[in-house]
Amino acid sequence: MIPVLVFGLPVMAAWVWLRRVPCLRSYERTGAAVLFGVAVPSIVYITWRFSGGSVDAYRTADPVLWLIVLTAGTLAVPRRSGARAAAAFGRGTIGLAIVAGLLCVIYLPVVREHLRATPHGAWDAWAIWNLRARFLAGPGDAWRAAFDDALAWSHTDYPLLLPATVARAGCSIRPRPP
Repeated sequence: MIPVLVFGLPVMAAWVWLRRVPCLRSYERTGAAVLFGVAVPSIVYITWRFSGGSVDAYRTADPVLWLIVLTAGTLAVPRRSGARAAAAFGRGTIGLAIVAGLLCVIYLPVVREHLRATPHGAWDAWAIWNLRARFLAGPGDAWRAAFDDALAWSHTDYPLLLPATVARAGCSIRPRPP
């Protein structure tokens, strides 16, 4: 499965469901959709693994789940009329989108160079977050070893949101070994 689907489907599903919240401006809705689109799938992944679900089954269940949530949100949430939608997307929002886009374009070479220099992240990334993600993405009950007392140096008490996001993406993007 391609990365766009791994992260895009949950974000789109959250964005569609957040249309029900009338007080959100479009940029607030987009930010909340990204937040929910990363956090909720990570929580679903952790719950899946802790309840005994396999990584192989998750590869199939994950996109199906988010397609169902997206479809249900599309059918359940009424669309705004054209005039109301245009009014909600005012000049301030367009200006903010332009500034954000320019900042992303300007910062892209810095991010690319940083990723080239440290593809696995700095010490804390591979010693804490990626280590825990590898356990969460492992077969069977391998995730239990992530909480072993022998790994107390790796902060086993840290939250699992980031490692679950990495594990979810890793098990969905990478093909199974032969």
